[in-house]
Amino acid sequence: MEKRVLDLNAGLGGRIYAFEKAGFEISAVIDKDFENCAIISSWVNTDKIINRNLLELKPNELPDADIITAKYIQHMKYDMVVSENTAIFNIILQKNPILFLLEVPVSSIISRKQDLEDYMQKFYEIGYSISYVIYDEMSFS
Repeated sequence: MEKRVLDLNAGLGGRIYAFEKAGFEISAVIDKDFENCAIISSWVNTDKIINRNLLELKPNELPDADIITAKYIQHMKYDMVVSENTAIFNIILQKNPILFLLEVPVSSIISRKQDLEDYMQKFYEIGYSISYVIYDEMSFS
């Protein structure tokens, strides 16, 4: 049985594309940007694309998934950042995937490390183990 993946704030779909190419089943792809969703629709069935803001969604409206991927948000107004990251946490809390993958901008590790550590502590408190790797983006571009 294929593992199901749900991608939150998918951007251009790089994370979900990699999972699909590795043989995973896509449960849903969520992004608030219409143009991003249009690009993703060139290779994902449109019935799996949700063009909405995470703040408008309730976790129980989303399909179940074994793996949830998301991008940790940093570059917005502070209140919006807290809300979007809280929405990601709440979805993971309710959906209880076997694992989750957060894409974290390097600048969050350098300039806002305490905010990130406080956020990650929430996942420890609900029973997840956390590990991370810092990739040199130049090696993957």
